[in-house]
Parts: sequence; C-alpha cells; structure tokens
Amino acid sequence: MSRAEVRALLERRGLRAHKQRGQNFLTDERIAAQIADDAPVAPGDAVIEIGPGLGVLTRALAARARRVVAIEIDAGLVRALR
Repeated sequence: MSRAEVRALLERRGLRAHKQRGQNFLTDERIAAQIADDAPVAPGDAVIEIGPGLGVLTRALAARARRVVAIEIDAGLVRALR
C-alpha cells in the first residue's frame, strides 16, 4: 500500500493518524513481509497483534499463522479493517 493509497483511504473514511496514540501506519508490504518472516510464527500458531492500523502487517502475519487476533482501539480503523 503506497503512501498515496493510505492518504486516500484515510480521507475516504474520514480518518487521520492520532499522534497522541502513537499512530504511524506501516504501508510497505515488503517490510511487513520481512517482519513476519523474522517473527517466530509457525503455520499452527495464533498471533495477537496490538494496533493493527490499516492491516498491512496483519495480512502478512495471517499468511503465516493459523489465526491472527488484531486489537485496535481506534473505532474508525476498526471499521476500515472490516
């Protein structure tokens, strides 16, 4: 997901990053794949992700684990993730 795509998605949904929540959105799918590759995640594992943001890392983890539970406190991002 490019920065422009992130900006467009946030704008379409009326969302913005909240600095007080420390929101910085991972957008590079290659970096997400590298993080997921470096994590000790096996196909039978369940993973908990805190603050999935727009779900870029979530998708990479889901490709490697049996289940990913993503916990997001920003209601707008929860709607976007669905």
